[in-house]
Amino acid sequence: MLCHVVLGTASGAASFSLAVVAGVGCLGQAVMKRSWPLVGLMTVHELLIDAGRLGLAYVSALHPVNALLILLVTFSLSDIKGVCGVFTR
Repeated sequence: MLCHVVLGTASGAASFSLAVVAGVGCLGQAVMKRSWPLVGLMTVHELLIDAGRLGLAYVSALHPVNALLILLVTFSLSDIKGVCGVFTR
């Protein structure tokens, strides 16, 4: 359980950091357009977990669905070509 908490917090911080670096750095519009929704989905994920602690089990049951959305956005970020001209395929 502790690993889940630590990994969730670290991935939330990493998604926020990616959005900030994309905005400040040279990561491009494609990364920036996908990184902010990732931050939003990570925030919703935490809220869904907290909803379960408050007794809203039906709302908290959407937590795995949101995890799949996070996975899809992350995969779409990994498919971006030519970030700063470094990762061209």
